[in-house]
Amino acid sequence: MTDAQEIARGRRARQEWAELEGAFARLRQAMMEEIIATPFAEAERRERLYLSCQVLDAVKAALLAAVGAGEAAKLRAEGG
Repeated sequence: MTDAQEIARGRRARQEWAELEGAFARLRQAMMEEIIATPFAEAERRERLYLSCQVLDAVKAALLAAVGAGEAAKLRAEGG
């Protein structure tokens, strides 16, 4: 991927993150509250919710990595 492509990808990821940041936080909070409220006997449900939180965190990390890569490519392109 060229620096220009990486910069564009980073820009798009930053825009997406601006839109998604609050939604991710609300969704994660709701899942955590549901984990806490889940009866002891429903271990499988808690595990699914926990794995959902893990997937959400991984998506967030991938999006933020794209933002960071775009910023790094921009610095390289600027000679910094």
